[in-house]
Amino acid sequence: MVTPQSGLKNRSKRRPDGLGHLTSGDVEDEQPMNNQALRSIACTLHVFDAWTLGTFETASRKDHITVGLFNRFLRLTNRAIEGMVWMDDNVYEARCVDKHQDRLKDLTKTAITEILCDLRTSQYYAQLIQLRTILYATAEGQRKYALTASDVEVPDTLDDRKIDSFQTYIGALTRQSSEEKQKLEAVITYCWTL
Repeated sequence: MVTPQSGLKNRSKRRPDGLGHLTSGDVEDEQPMNNQALRSIACTLHVFDAWTLGTFETASRKDHITVGLFNRFLRLTNRAIEGMVWMDDNVYEARCVDKHQDRLKDLTKTAITEILCDLRTSQYYAQLIQLRTILYATAEGQRKYALTASDVEVPDTLDDRKIDSFQTYIGALTRQSSEEKQKLEAVITYCWTL
């Protein structure tokens, strides 16, 4: 019996790169993780849509954008996002994101794919970051001006809160600046997750 040169006959039966221990069962375990990853991305996109809608609404009230831009974006969103925004003002907190993730648990793979493929609202995400930056810079500028200027007039109300003294006014401006900073940081953090 003649043996083949260099043992090529024996090598052809082996799997390349020593991956012989992998079976088709390992590939099936990857599917639920993949679905969870897609679900997580869909949730993040829904959260961005909710944040954009809320930011546009705030910016239109403060005359940073036109009401028309807000209305155009509103027509592109779905009812679930509208409900998420108007549910409460804490939509930037992690607990609201977790609630929304729980709501998306029951969606089918087809529904999640539709969310991922709907690119109509993504064109507004750059404006979300710009407006969040403007809103924070404006709030922080107002706070710094009120602390340093000698001719500050204290309004009667600020964001529907009664202002009865200069200290209350500074406290309200500081709170407003902190809230805008938190919202901007949340947007930036979620940009990194994508």
